[in-house]
Amino acid sequence: MLSRAATQAQLMSLGRRIDFCLASGYMDAGTAVPMDDSSFSSGQTVLLESWRKTSVYISIEELEPLFNPRLTNVEKMMCYFEVGKTLVHELTVGTLSLSTTSGC
Repeated sequence: MLSRAATQAQLMSLGRRIDFCLASGYMDAGTAVPMDDSSFSSGQTVLLESWRKTSVYISIEELEPLFNPRLTNVEKMMCYFEVGKTLVHELTVGTLSLSTTSGC
């Protein structure tokens, strides 16, 4: 079991190799090519780019409702939950990819 300091250092190292980006949920984040009409993605992870970073793309359509001042607190909380769920999922995919390729 790693010490707290070792775990924090490992997370910081992994964090330096993940880029966060915004993109349309209607395009393939890896290629910027529009997906077919029935496809939508709230987030995508493009693993280990040529510069050795994993890119995590969050859909702008998932964040857009938060800019509406007429949202109720309940509606905002639903949006926060969806964004948080997407971030946790994409970070898990990205972190697992980095940890298996870097020997962490």
